[in-house]
Amino acid sequence: MTSIRLVTSTAAFAIAATIANAADMPVKAPAPLPVVQQATGYVEVYGGWASTRFRDTFCEVGATCETESERIRGWVLGGAGRGNYWLGPNMSVQLDAQAEGTSYKESEGPFSQNFSNHSFLIGGHINWRDSQRGLLGVFAGAGDAGGGFNQAQRHVVGGAEAQLYWNQFTLYVQGGYDTLVGDSFVEPHA
Repeated sequence: MTSIRLVTSTAAFAIAATIANAADMPVKAPAPLPVVQQATGYVEVYGGWASTRFRDTFCEVGATCETESERIRGWVLGGAGRGNYWLGPNMSVQLDAQAEGTSYKESEGPFSQNFSNHSFLIGGHINWRDSQRGLLGVFAGAGDAGGGFNQAQRHVVGGAEAQLYWNQFTLYVQGGYDTLVGDSFVEPHA
């Protein structure tokens, strides 16, 4: 009986020693790298109330001046979306889209009319970014703004941007050129 216990305890010791040594063996494959999230983005929708006040002063020669004031109220509905895609560890592309409209109702005595202002912008950025130093990039966009009060105006913008990271502060500069496309005002025909 003693010899069976000796063989059993020797076998148990040998198995335990093998298991303990297995933990010290070198790993055959390198540890997997963390997965970089390549695409991100968001969508937002917002709404609210709008109020616009006009104040005009009319003066005639030899008469006193009159001031007229008018307030127009309405509601706003808008939204935006942004998508980011990482081309590499330090290079990203960002696409932006935003639109907003304000619906006004103007009432003067028994008469009323509805009209709206609208705007939209579609743009993009391409950037090189180092999380320790900063960012360098270029951007471009096109959009439309107006209607309602004035004729809608289409515009195009482009430029460059840079960020400098300094401890918990980010210094940001952006410069570019914005121009109207086509006529900004429509002249009446005679």
